[in-house]
Amino acid sequence: MNRIKNLFILLSGLLLWTGCSDDKEVGGADIRPITLSPEQDAVTITRENAAQTALTLTWNDGSRYAGKTAYTLELALKDAPVAKVHKVGEIAANSHSFTGAQLQELIVGEWGAEAGDPVILTARVAAVTGSESVNLSAVVQVGVTTYATLLPLTLSADPQTLILDEAQAAETAVAFAWSDANDYAADAIYRFSLGISGDETAVETADAAGMGKTYTVGALNELLTETWRQEPGRRITLEARVAAYVGGEQQAVSAISYVDVTPYGATPVFASLALFGDATPGGTDPVQAVAMTRSGSDSPEFTWKGALEAGNLRVLCNPDGTLGVDQFIASEADREIVSGRSETMTLTRASDPARNAYMWKIAQAGEYTVTVDTEQRTILFTLERRFYTSLAMVGPATPGDWAITEATPLTRSGRVFTWEGDLKVGTLRFACDPDGTWETDQYIASERDKPVVPGVSEELVLAAVSEPNRGDFMWKIGVPGTWAVSVDTGAGTVVFTLKRSLLENCTAMHMVGDAAPNGWDAGNMTPLASEGTTWKWSGHLNRGELKFVCNRTAGNDWGEYQLLATVASDPVTPDATVKPFACTPADDNKWDIRTPGNYEIAVDMQAQTVTFRLVRSDAEETAYPSLGLIGGAAPQGWGFDYSQSTLLPEDGNRYYTWTGHLNEGGLNIMCDISDTAWGSPRLTALEPDTQVVPGEACGMHYKQDDNAWLIATPGRYTIRVDIHAMQVIFTLEQADE
Repeated sequence: MNRIKNLFILLSGLLLWTGCSDDKEVGGADIRPITLSPEQDAVTITRENAAQTALTLTWNDGSRYAGKTAYTLELALKDAPVAKVHKVGEIAANSHSFTGAQLQELIVGEWGAEAGDPVILTARVAAVTGSESVNLSAVVQVGVTTYATLLPLTLSADPQTLILDEAQAAETAVAFAWSDANDYAADAIYRFSLGISGDETAVETADAAGMGKTYTVGALNELLTETWRQEPGRRITLEARVAAYVGGEQQAVSAISYVDVTPYGATPVFASLALFGDATPGGTDPVQAVAMTRSGSDSPEFTWKGALEAGNLRVLCNPDGTLGVDQFIASEADREIVSGRSETMTLTRASDPARNAYMWKIAQAGEYTVTVDTEQRTILFTLERRFYTSLAMVGPATPGDWAITEATPLTRSGRVFTWEGDLKVGTLRFACDPDGTWETDQYIASERDKPVVPGVSEELVLAAVSEPNRGDFMWKIGVPGTWAVSVDTGAGTVVFTLKRSLLENCTAMHMVGDAAPNGWDAGNMTPLASEGTTWKWSGHLNRGELKFVCNRTAGNDWGEYQLLATVASDPVTPDATVKPFACTPADDNKWDIRTPGNYEIAVDMQAQTVTFRLVRSDAEETAYPSLGLIGGAAPQGWGFDYSQSTLLPEDGNRYYTWTGHLNEGGLNIMCDISDTAWGSPRLTALEPDTQVVPGEACGMHYKQDDNAWLIATPGRYTIRVDIHAMQVIFTLEQADE
């Protein structure tokens, strides 16, 4: 029993192994997969290579069959709406080839595919024993492009350029000849056509008995001037073509052949021209057509300069207030002009029964110069200045600041754009036809930060987006308040009108900063007193910064607006200093008081200036009887014996002088020579280790630090101290040898 069970397991395993193999034995045969491969992945058939081998299919078959076996090859047209299959049988070898002609006949002749169109062929090979297919290959694909069945006709013209002469009217003007290499099932009829290039209505078609067509000078001139109403003396480009017809259906056709012809006859001369159309100031009323100016009494050139709207126009010849006159028109309907590009004009005669009304299209409104040459039959449009449909302000002075997506729009009325509202101190410019990006044309000022003068007309400068280095000049608003802005794009000007100055609305002014008496205490700012349009204050200022706050209210310590310096840390010198101020600018700039003392301050709201006048410096206020030198450069060095280094006052106590020898080294000036402590008040340099330049004034600090002046050249010096202006001058009388 166990032996039978083991034998069953062994047979089952063998059966499973043979079932999983790709090869199989059938009736003693050993079947293996057929491998089919084309020698070409893509085939292009031409008339020249049609007789040559175009496609070879090769296969490998490692099978052993029980009987005599041959191969069949099956070709099919992929993606055909109806199955297209071709079978080649009884192939004894392991390859088969097709010539280009065989594939052309199969694809175009038998299957009816369009000649010249690329197709995909599929192929597979089968092994056949008797009538039974016993093995198949996988399907492979080959791309095939056939050649066009019909060749184009060859057409020639002789000559290709001609000027017609009435004296030669009976002679041949031009001869057209053609040849046809195609074979048709029946006799072909040739249809010849001649027409004006670009004009579909001016075409003559005629059947030709032979292989050519000729025109005499007179016949061609009559066709051009009488039938097609072309202007004598003007070169015209003709197009010729011939086609073969069999049974009423077109077979082959030639390429276009071009001929330039100048007809003879009287050329019309026009004494006046006018522009007509909805793009012009006169619109579509011929009575209002705008007259052009002739360059001279016999000149063929006419010009006009003015505003053109987006729209269309054409030219009226010898205008009489109607449209019943000769006209210069475009070569096609709505021919869009390009500034600076000369356009060819077509003369349409008033006598034409069905003449075209083709017009030039003005896409960009603006100020143009239009030039017409009636002799050359050309028109030239030159855009002098673009007009825009919308404008918007952008910049720190505007409500939207620099956000281009928040640019402040103006209201349009014709060519004038207006706006009224609040502007801050700062700069601005105008974006033209804004689209939310910076890639737009802009109107800018003629110079950087050009100050706005209320009520004065300013020039608009166009910075086109196409300009690689367009400027960034802007107008600068110096007075915040309510402004009216008027931009005239026709005149190219802008006017800023100040309706209400924010400065006129100041009812209270305070001073704040570490230089002010109460420092930065927002609740205890120092007030100024008004005298007309000027605010004044006098008192003591510390060393440090300050600014002015206008119209403080409960809950708003920092006021309605502020007056600040135009640059950061703007230094105030001891002499009377007049400084411009900015009203609520973007930057919180302050004035820098470097010399503590008693000052008089005057804020002029009309002149927009602040005057700081130092009445008396702190050092001057103390009225020291004398000063003393101390330091490595002083005669006594760092000792407190000032007998050889005392500076004595001149008249009053503003100037102190001393003459004597200085060593190389540092130097300070002690204010109280009776005080021998290091902490006694002194005058020092503004910066540490300040190199002395003989003869140049150096600024001084009082009770500030111990910055030293450095004497590089020892010798005899005269020192003069101005304790009011807080300056010292070291004059070298004689250097040591």
